[in-house]
Amino acid sequence: MPSSSAIRSLLSKSPRISTLVPTKDPLLGAEQLLLSSTRKLLHASYAQQLSSGEYDIVSTSIDTSIAFLHSHGLFEDMTRDNDVSYYKVGKGKKGIDEETGEEFSFETQKLGFRHCIPRTLVSEGEKRLFGGMMIQIALDELNQAREGCTGVGGDGDLPLVGASVFMDRTSVSMGCGKMALDVEGLLCIENQMVTAAAADCASPDMFLVAGCGSPERLDQLKEVVKRNEKKMVTLEVPTTTGHYKKNDFETEIGFDIPTVVIREGQIDEII
Repeated sequence: MPSSSAIRSLLSKSPRISTLVPTKDPLLGAEQLLLSSTRKLLHASYAQQLSSGEYDIVSTSIDTSIAFLHSHGLFEDMTRDNDVSYYKVGKGKKGIDEETGEEFSFETQKLGFRHCIPRTLVSEGEKRLFGGMMIQIALDELNQAREGCTGVGGDGDLPLVGASVFMDRTSVSMGCGKMALDVEGLLCIENQMVTAAAADCASPDMFLVAGCGSPERLDQLKEVVKRNEKKMVTLEVPTTTGHYKKNDFETEIGFDIPTVVIREGQIDEII
């Protein structure tokens, strides 16, 4: 992985950044993360962009923000199949299959995921966890596609990897015409960045942030980045009695990943 300074140097030279063409599905491409068959299509799209020689940076491009997924009904949509939730869609209860007439009872997908989505009354915390899982899946597909292209032209010739992060489009007034993200919007963007940096696959070379359309939002984004700077801390962990005690050693947390503000398809600022 290139150093942070090397990445910032590239970013200062107006690099070519890829975007995926939105699909005709209401989720505009995010639906590709939900099934193995469509993840293969996404993988192929990333591989094509990586090997085309047309881009310096290939982005995940997919909006996994809570606001977007919620506004398009993903969390309660029982008509949309997926293979990433704990229960089979529509069968996280007892009932009778309308097509076969067979009884079912809490049928699981045996994949180890703990999410019980879709269903009614999904909490905001669950939505953040599910959205975080989706950005990790997108990043994993992009990283795997990059690994598959390594033998073609050598790792140094391949584009860098950018994790696309989307700010909530809704705002709250701060008075005097100033508009900023509300608390849930801030938690959402921080969740996208933290989960992408903590993914089991390689971390992204940069974050590409869309929707940062006001000075107030930019200040909020800078606060999120500063709050998650890489540092050593002494963590508190639960004991067998339910109390918390401090470790006797320090643990590294946070990330040192350049954050790029994208406006109208172009780099506006590098944090």
